[in-house]
Amino acid sequence: MNHTFDVIHNIFARTKNIMDVLKVVTENSLKNVLFIHKNILQQKVTKENPKTPHE
Repeated sequence: MNHTFDVIHNIFARTKNIMDVLKVVTENSLKNVLFIHKNILQQKVTKENPKTPHE
């Protein structure tokens, strides 16, 4: 719980108004979505093209 509080506190400490907070939260969310999407695509490609032992 302390970690969550620290993260939220740090976001508010670096901002001048609520719009800055929303910007930081949105950017972080988009980065997470892109990272998750990339991993899902990578897993799909790996499943579709498994390497054979002699490759």
